[in-house]
Amino acid sequence: MVRGQTSRRGSYFFVIDAFIATILIVSALVLVYGRHAVIPSSEQAFTAAEGFLLYLENTNIGQFDAFESRAWIAQGVINDTSVSLLYQLAMFNVSGRNDDARTLATLALGAVPPQIGVDLRVANASVANRSIETEAAAASLVVMKRVAIVRIASGAVASPVVVEVRTWQ
Repeated sequence: MVRGQTSRRGSYFFVIDAFIATILIVSALVLVYGRHAVIPSSEQAFTAAEGFLLYLENTNIGQFDAFESRAWIAQGVINDTSVSLLYQLAMFNVSGRNDDARTLATLALGAVPPQIGVDLRVANASVANRSIETEAAAASLVVMKRVAIVRIASGAVASPVVVEVRTWQ
């Protein structure tokens, strides 16, 4: 009987030893592979900037489904629903409707993934910004610009408006 108790007592040590070794191995794997997955990629920031700028260029204000845009169309603030969001932002800037430009830009930021920081600038002024961290603290920053030429009601051309998208992660 003494012999059976000794072997049982010894088996507890083997089980505890195996349990501790499993915890250490799993922890080491999580640390090694978990850190690799968290490192931000400049490709994601680039893709987000490019995709958001294409979204602004290719989405007509008439296709943009927001209460504010429908109200602007009904009120006659927006006369041409075939212009792009980018062009409409530039038109708001040229006509001095900066609050409307901020509203439209803030609504459009929904097209950018939430984990990406984004700043939309029109004529060198930030009109909408959404970020978890500041762009100065980010590992990667991508800046893309487009120039919009706006025709005023009289047929004259206003000075070019630069629309800039900054993304970071």
